Amino acid sequence: MIVDVFLQGTNWNYNNVGVNLLIEITQRLYKMPLAQIIEEHVCLPMEFKQTGWCKEQNDKLVWINEQYANDQGTEANLFMSARELAYWGYVHLNRGVIDGKQILAEKIFKQTTSIISPADLKHELPRNGFFFGLYKMSRVLQQS
Repeated sequence: MIVDVFLQGTNWNYNNVGVNLLIEITQRLYKMPLAQIIEEHVCLPMEFKQTGWCKEQNDKLVWINEQYANDQGTEANLFMSARELAYWGYVHLNRGVIDGKQILAEKIFKQTTSIISPADLKHELPRNGFFFGLYKMSRVLQQS
């Protein structure tokens, strides 16, 4: 259940409500756990072998006394090697094009890097994209 803390556009509060809702919608749409969706549609095509959800500690992970109930993609236990994280950033810089081939749809990158905050949001509140805080960038864009 989603409960409004304040009227839309009047304040800002970090939480995972939107992320959790997106996970639920995605799992219902694909009829499989998010971890499996990411594995099939992202990790396998990109040949990621050091990325995935883990619920148990192992020597290859930086583990800070976390405890997770599952490895199905519903918790914050997605682990990724530094090399694959850097490559993921490279994929974003190229909007999904690697070696001249569009491996992930360009519209994904346009949507996830666009500001979606209400235009009339108070100036002192951060502007956000799909998943990325774009507070400083939004001020630069407003000044140009």
